[in-house]
Parts: sequence; C-alpha cells; structure tokens
Amino acid sequence: MNLTIYIFTFVLACVTILPKVEGSSPRSCRARNLVSSHWSSVLESGRFQSSLVGDHHLHRLRRELLELYTAVQMYKNQYTEETFGKSFYEMDNELPDLSYDDVIPSSSILRSTINDAAHTEYAHHVLEAYDLFQRLELSTELVLQQSSSSSPTRMVWSHFRREIQKIVQNLYTEIVGRGIVPPHPLLRESISHNLRCMQHSVYRDIRNFIIYRSVDKVSRFYFKIFTDSD
Repeated sequence: MNLTIYIFTFVLACVTILPKVEGSSPRSCRARNLVSSHWSSVLESGRFQSSLVGDHHLHRLRRELLELYTAVQMYKNQYTEETFGKSFYEMDNELPDLSYDDVIPSSSILRSTINDAAHTEYAHHVLEAYDLFQRLELSTELVLQQSSSSSPTRMVWSHFRREIQKIVQNLYTEIVGRGIVPPHPLLRESISHNLRCMQHSVYRDIRNFIIYRSVDKVSRFYFKIFTDSD
C-alpha cells in the first residue's frame, strides 16, 4: 500500500474511535446550540416566506447549484495545494472511498453501488437533496467555526455556505409547492461529536477535505438532476 494512503487511512481510522473528552474539546465544539441550526432558526423566526408563484424558485435553484458547482471546481486545486501541498486529483486518489455518514448517509443514492438515479421518483430526489444540503450547511458551518479568521481558505468556505443556504431555501419551497409535508429541519447534533470535536489539526484537515469533496459530489449530482427535470 502507498505510504501516504496508509498514513491517511490510519489517521481517519483513529478519528472514528476518539474518546469523547468533553473537557478538552475545542472551544468551537461548544460554541453553538446543538439542538438548533441556522435553517431551523430561519424557519422558526418566520423570516423566510416560500414564494410559490410560478417556478421562479426552480430557476434560482438551478442557477445556485451551478454557481456552487462552478465555485467548487474553481477553488479545488488552490484549496488542496494550500492545505496539503497536493492537487485535488492527488488527494482524491489517496482517499478514494472515505466518506462520513453524517455528511452523506450510507443510504443516500450518491453512495449507491447501482446508478439508479434515473429510476428514482422526483419527489424522492427533492427530499434527499433537502436533507443533504442541510448536512452540507451544518458541515461548512463547522469548518468555518474551527478555522482562523486569517485562514486563506475561509473565504472559500464562506462562499460555499452562502450558496448552500440559498439552495436549501429553494428546495424547501419546491417541497411545499409539491404539497409534501417538509421534514423537520436538521439540527447541529446531526453532526456527531467525534466529527465536530477533532483535537488535532491533521484530523480536521482530512475531515475538511472530505467535506469539500462531498460538496463537489452533491452539487454536481443535483445540478444534473434538476437540469434534466426541466
């Protein structure tokens, strides 16, 4: 086995068995209310009102998915070069199968071994997209909480999070417009303690790369789904 792949695999394996040492958790682990989230707060406040006139929200959704996916492609090599000194392609090859259930659940169609997206009902795609983009919003919030204000990649994560928040809003509008009862919004506790509270920067860098790759996969997949449904 390539030595670099072995080291990364070993580090990630260690992450999954880290003990829950609450007293030594980074400050950012305890900085937010875990039984809330940005999106749940928006819904509870009544600040967001779904606009069901026509299909303008679907046009916005496609535009925002494209903007997110384009930004991911634009910054990916810059991000991995600054963090790991390697291209995104190299990092992707060294960590080919690593993922987090908290970010993309194992039940997701994106992690299916059979490409049956074409045979999946549209309503299921909308509901799963709503779930996944909330997970990405929580994950990018986590990355930002644990990055320094001087981090060169902070602007990238902030950009991603803003686009993801707009995507979540338009997915919610599409769900309501289809007459589907929207699921309860995901809360910060959806991201496990071990994923939130990694003690070493090496662990966090690997976690953040996997989150970045998840944003790449999800935005690419759903841009195609919602463009083809036009």
